[in-house]
Amino acid sequence: MERTGVKALTYVNLPGIEVRKAPGDTITAQEWKDSGQTDEDKEAMIKAGSISEDKDAEIHPDHRPVPPGSPSLASMIENAREMVKRLGDNAPKELRAFSKLDYQHVVTGDSGRGDSHAE
Repeated sequence: MERTGVKALTYVNLPGIEVRKAPGDTITAQEWKDSGQTDEDKEAMIKAGSISEDKDAEIHPDHRPVPPGSPSLASMIENAREMVKRLGDNAPKELRAFSKLDYQHVVTGDSGRGDSHAE
């Protein structure tokens, strides 16, 4: 590893020092040392795509920010419904099936919870 550290490509938790690095953050050589990570651990994380020695490496696709103006699933379903109304019987069966999806976006107040029962 280079002396200046590595780039986190995903969220990385450093044990021992209880530090969580976000995608794009630099994990310094001192943080690696303090967390008790071995060279084998680092190599495994590089191989898995969690970190990179290349400071210009792309963030893992799952952690890239959503560009402003990107369509949402809800808007795509609504667009499909409008197209089915306009096309009527000529609407492809796949479009009709997509327009019938019952999608409800759920947001919780606790990012650690997977349900919609946030306080």
